[in-house]
Amino acid sequence: MASKDGPTFRNPPVVEVILGAQFSKLDLPLSDLACFHSELRSDWPNSTEAPTIEPQFETFGDDRLWASTRNLQFTNRPDCRFQFRNANDDKMIQVQRTRLHVNWMGNGADYPRYETIRQLFADVLSQFKLYLKSLGIAEPRINQWEVTYLNHIPAGDLWKSANNWTFSKLVGDVSVSSCELESFSGEWHWVLAEQTGRLHLDWKHARTESDANESKFDEIVRLNFTARGSASDEQSLFDGFDIGHKAIVNTFTECASDFARSHWQLETDSL
Repeated sequence: MASKDGPTFRNPPVVEVILGAQFSKLDLPLSDLACFHSELRSDWPNSTEAPTIEPQFETFGDDRLWASTRNLQFTNRPDCRFQFRNANDDKMIQVQRTRLHVNWMGNGADYPRYETIRQLFADVLSQFKLYLKSLGIAEPRINQWEVTYLNHIPAGDLWKSANNWTFSKLVGDVSVSSCELESFSGEWHWVLAEQTGRLHLDWKHARTESDANESKFDEIVRLNFTARGSASDEQSLFDGFDIGHKAIVNTFTECASDFARSHWQLETDSL
């Protein structure tokens, strides 16, 4: 994780970064949406389909914390999300009638830094707007920005068991004399300054396939940071990306123990 506007790590545990825009539903057939791939094919040759992502809005008020997050929509019109991957399978474009996302997926590659992913999103958005214009469709009416950082922290140097998750100040030492903690999952939610959005953290104790042996699994702690807020145009979208990115890297750094910061090689002059 790094930026000129936030802490810098030379060896961050980030495995995926997603920048996304949500907008009012586009009035175009799925066939036309799928054909956006033809504009990208030379750089993004691989195409798959996935279920759509439901609309998400960060709202504020006395009842917000206790409101239901269920958002059911009924329609006779089929829908889906198209995913276009590059040849190295370390980047992906996702598009549906209400969203455009760009993913950096790592797959063992070094993190290219936020500014690089931000510029990639800007390039893809420009291509998408030109494609819509060629169909006689107006530019998307943007209503939300979203930034996600997915981190994997494997068992080993920083922790051996759930009982000593001291790499994060959010959990700390939870050992008790009568028993041993086996696992934990939890969520944290922060309101960003001036209610520009909200930061969500999802902590899960999970297993992944071992790189050394596909028949075995490695234990990890998966930290999923997502910042999201309202936007009304392209300028506020990219301003939101910057706000969300800064909130994520600052929170990640402040919640990390001194040993974890050293392990991830925090550059002290970036603080």
